[in-house]
Amino acid sequence: MTEPTEQEAAGARLPPTVSPAAELQAVLDWLRQASATGSAYSRLFALELRLALGDSGRLLVVGLLMLPVALLAWIGLGILLAWLVYQYSQSVTFALVAFFLLQVTTLVILALACKRYVKSFSFPATRRHLNALLTEIRDEPQSAER
Repeated sequence: MTEPTEQEAAGARLPPTVSPAAELQAVLDWLRQASATGSAYSRLFALELRLALGDSGRLLVVGLLMLPVALLAWIGLGILLAWLVYQYSQSVTFALVAFFLLQVTTLVILALACKRYVKSFSFPATRRHLNALLTEIRDEPQSAER
């Protein structure tokens, strides 16, 4: 076995030359495949969106049917708590106060959650970026005059 010469080793490392027409054809083939893939994904997205919109009506109906069940369960939990307080203290007043405190505590917690979530409607990050942009625009003519 003979060892390859330097020229042969260098030739083995060089990539084969590709004609411009073949390279252009490869790029066009790649673009066709990318276009077909994009078309397939957009078609899939449109079909899934149509399916999701059809299910959204059913989801709304189920959600509306769950509201009375949840309300009755919550009232049952409050009554159970009031009954336990009555059994322990033998006082109807304490039982009614326990029921009332459960409802008020829940309302306060929900009101605090609403107050926290309403802050997101003010778009705080967008407002900060807009204020920074406006400040930069206002300061730009001053720095140009200097």
